[in-house]
Amino acid sequence: MRNLHKGLKWFAILMVLVMALAPMTAMAEETVSTQNLTKVDIWGILQEGATVYRDMNREASYGEAPKAMMVNVVAHGGGIAVIKNGSRTGYVSMDDLKTLTAGTTLTASRRTRVYEKADLKSRRVYVAKGTTVEFLEISGTCAKVRKGEYVGYMYIAHLQPAEVSWAA
Repeated sequence: MRNLHKGLKWFAILMVLVMALAPMTAMAEETVSTQNLTKVDIWGILQEGATVYRDMNREASYGEAPKAMMVNVVAHGGGIAVIKNGSRTGYVSMDDLKTLTAGTTLTASRRTRVYEKADLKSRRVYVAKGTTVEFLEISGTCAKVRKGEYVGYMYIAHLQPAEVSWAA
């Protein structure tokens, strides 16, 4: 009888704890799930060393960005940005991103082509890895760029940011 009484006592304590913690857990999940994210399709520059998370709660991470890199921002809100880099999706702090704006200097991350039009079948010339260009605008999967007096289109995945200042 005494063991039954102890068992019921611990069961009652456990139930009180579960009932007390359940609303907190539900509140935390509700905060994340109802967070308003604005869908966008813009390119940005992720700061070197920024932590990229696997989940919106920013609990599990992929790791840190090894260098400043171009990322596609697909949604943002509440200080969080949802980014894509290739086939991977991640979550970062908005403080670790800069919007890619006209006039930003970019560098070819590999030997690549510059196209006459925003059509990857148009006339093209090759440029060496490390060639710097001035970013003008996005056109589909291409960036309209300028090098001196010449204007052309480069595949955005073949570009990376040159020196980027993160000072406020």
